[in-house]
Amino acid sequence: MILKKVMMTWDQILELPKPLLFGKGSVRANRFDPTRVYLEFSSVEVVNMRNLYRQIKIWLKNARCVSIQFTYEGDLPTKELKRLRFSRSADKIWRSPHENLSIAAIPVVNAGTWILSVENRKDKLGVPVDASDLSSLFSFQLSIDVEGEVISS
Repeated sequence: MILKKVMMTWDQILELPKPLLFGKGSVRANRFDPTRVYLEFSSVEVVNMRNLYRQIKIWLKNARCVSIQFTYEGDLPTKELKRLRFSRSADKIWRSPHENLSIAAIPVVNAGTWILSVENRKDKLGVPVDASDLSSLFSFQLSIDVEGEVISS
């Protein structure tokens, strides 16, 4: 699978950086909520996601990441999703059970893509840096435990 783009939503931003530019990413502030910023990156390598997350957190002065969406080219990998304990819901969205995060694989019909979405709007912690490694599940990692630590690869 080819990772096409990564979209992130950050909030609790006390002061927007000036200029509002971050590397090769597209940055957009929410015009109705100045404490919320959207970032989009295309052609991001999976191995760089953890570093990218940390750089953004520093750039936004410890803001909170509330959503990461990984868009992949190709069909939804249903066998992999089943193996990783995702279950299909009535709305054709595959969900992974997690105590604090909403983790879902969403097919984009007619576009030949699918989205791995990780969100946390339940508590004040946001999406942890470990969630930026969830995209590696579909490239080389074979299994993880509940805490997100690698058991085997």
